[in-house]
Amino acid sequence: MRALATHLGESRVHLVGAKSGGSMVLQLAARDPGFVRSVVGVTPPTVAAAAARDWLAQIEAEDVVAFARRTMTGRLGSKATPAEVAWWVENIQGRSPRSTLIGYLSWVNGLDLREAVKKVRCPTNARKRRRISSGR
Repeated sequence: MRALATHLGESRVHLVGAKSGGSMVLQLAARDPGFVRSVVGVTPPTVAAAAARDWLAQIEAEDVVAFARRTMTGRLGSKATPAEVAWWVENIQGRSPRSTLIGYLSWVNGLDLREAVKKVRCPTNARKRRRISSGR
């Protein structure tokens, strides 16, 4: 991130990240307060999901598509239709290299930002997911 900012002639940056990206920008803001002007985290997990360890074992034991089919409904949420889940499996998650998912889930397994977020000194906006009523 710093190399990109330097290449662009910037010494300080505003960062926005969603989901795991939100966790990453919060970590960077905590580690390097002189570099980060402000941070927005959209539904950033601050602690590893309990299922992350199981997901890592599943990916190591089977292929990515089988893992995605088995877990995607729970990760996309109960409102996702079977067609949406299938699209995500076939076009996004199922195309991820196995090594990428193993590396990512290894990072997620150790995620605990509870102390790090206390060190963030720049303006911060972190949003949790809100349930939206369908009116039914």
